[in-house]
This record gives sequence, structure tokens and C-alpha cells, in this order.
Amino acid sequence: MGYIPEQEDALAGYFVGAWCFVREITDRKAGEKARVEGSATFSGEGQALAYAETGVMDFGHYHGEVTQNYVYQFTDLFAANVLFRDQRLFHQLNLKTGQDTVAHWCKPDQYTGHYLLQDQAKWRVSWEISGPRKNSVISTSYCRLVC
Repeated sequence: MGYIPEQEDALAGYFVGAWCFVREITDRKAGEKARVEGSATFSGEGQALAYAETGVMDFGHYHGEVTQNYVYQFTDLFAANVLFRDQRLFHQLNLKTGQDTVAHWCKPDQYTGHYLLQDQAKWRVSWEISGPRKNSVISTSYCRLVC
């Protein structure tokens, strides 16, 4: 069991704010590894938070900036629909036990993710991607930035 937020606004209150992250990517098909270090923010109020990240990726000879954006639409205190920036559903998330296994089908590949809230200031998500095009593992660890 993972950490369960106790604040009034539960999951939205847990995520809101600034985080630093480290992401390790292993492409088993190509036999390559990548690393991304950066920061992410959850901002907004009410039933939705915008997630925006920027980071620097090292992947072979590539060294450069990467970005990602999602919207977390909260459906109750511990559940959310995670949407891509174009509002398509990425996956559903329920962290009432502090962890959840989620799935996303990106034809023809399957993404299986696992979220774990570790404590008030740390959480992680890992993805196993399998199919005819991909065979990868992506692990991201987040730590709250204190300003």
C-alpha cells in the first residue's frame, strides 16, 4: 500500500505545486538507455489540474530539451481521468490506496503503468510498453520542490 493523502482535497491537493523528476528509459528493442532530468508543475483549481514538464534528455548523442503536458480531471477525491493535451483520454487513475495500475492501448502497443505515492513529497510512475513496435520500460521518480 502506498501513502494516502489526508488533506481535504486529497489527490488534487497532493499533486498541486512544483516537482523535480528523474526519468530512466530503457529501450530493450534497440538496446539503448536514456535519462531525463527536469521539473514539473501541477497548476489550477477545482476539478482539473494542468500538468506541464520540461526536462533535459540524454539519449546517445542527443542532448536536448523535452516537454510534456497532461490534464488531470478529478472525478472524486482519489480518482482522475488523465488526458493528453488534445483532451483524448490517456488513462484513468484511482489512488485511494496510494497506488494504482493503469493501462493505455496505443495501437499496436500496450502501455501498462504503475503509480505509487511514497510519502508527502515523493511519488513515482513506471511504464512497461510492449508490442510489435516497442519494448521499453520508463521509470520516473518525483520529489516535491520546496520554495
